[in-house]
Amino acid sequence: AAGARLLAVCVQESAVITKLDLYDNDIGPEGAKALAEALRVNAVLKSLNLSSNRLCGVWTENGAQKGTYDASGIKALSDALASGSSVLTTLSLADNSLCGISRYDGVGTYDPSGIGTYNSEGINAICEALKLNAVLTMLDVNYNDLDDAAQEAIKDAVKGRSGFELAIDEQDEDY
Repeated sequence: AAGARLLAVCVQESAVITKLDLYDNDIGPEGAKALAEALRVNAVLKSLNLSSNRLCGVWTENGAQKGTYDASGIKALSDALASGSSVLTTLSLADNSLCGISRYDGVGTYDPSGIGTYNSEGINAICEALKLNAVLTMLDVNYNDLDDAAQEAIKDAVKGRSGFELAIDEQDEDY
């Protein structure tokens, strides 16, 4: 998270970084909060990939869940998106256990009941932000093992937004 905080300062002050790919850097909730603050003031960052970063503090390894669910980072990112100051058009939050569970055990075995305890706090914050943010045109939430209600809530939040691309449930859908 210390590296993410330092990077967030750079993003905050940058007038040239328009695309940032932080795939698989384990920034966690604290790093997400630092980046959220940067998004509130950065006027040029259009694309941000935060896939596979344990943004909610949990992950699956060797058949067991590790960490403790913490929606504070996702809530901070959602608040930044909802604030109206973010200029992000593309955001990937794929593979971050946004609802606290994983259906894969970390070694490739599928478990339909999931590992961990389902929590909709983070996904609810994202849905509220989507209702308020008119700038974002692409959101990737694939591989987060969202239940049907969470998937429908996200789809409803972007319903009617012409050209919005939603990557959800391992499929891309245009709205």
